Amino acid sequence: MFGLPEVEFNIGTSFLLGYSGKADPESALPWLEKAAAKKHLSAMRNVGLMYMYGNGCAKNEPLGYDYMLRACKAGDYPSLLNVGQLYLVGTYVKKDPLEAAAWFILSHHMGAPEAAEKLESLREHFEEDELESMVEKAQARIPSLSAELNS
Repeated sequence: MFGLPEVEFNIGTSFLLGYSGKADPESALPWLEKAAAKKHLSAMRNVGLMYMYGNGCAKNEPLGYDYMLRACKAGDYPSLLNVGQLYLVGTYVKKDPLEAAAWFILSHHMGAPEAAEKLESLREHFEEDELESMVEKAQARIPSLSAELNS
């Protein structure tokens, strides 16, 4: 029973969010890693975020990014949003609003309603004509980004 990735994910999430008391990310990590090793998308994303920001473990941005990228390649649109956010603010990767927009657009194509909000947030930083140009270029990036994720 405990070998099922969904069960491992649920136990890890219970620790992570403190469902039975105080949140305990250190106890959550091994359970989430077990589920992630079995390709559980939400576990892969959560482990990636934990390593990216040092939540319950030593901060390890390369490992965190790798987990999130694997989740992206497996079709996890929330991970696409997370990677887009990394590009938007320049965490681990070089700050690149155009690349962020491409990740947001791809996640929207995969069904992420919150991706539209992420794109809309770019309006705070760019004039309308700049934003239109950026979205056009980001749209053009989608085929190559999709190919990278499918390789």
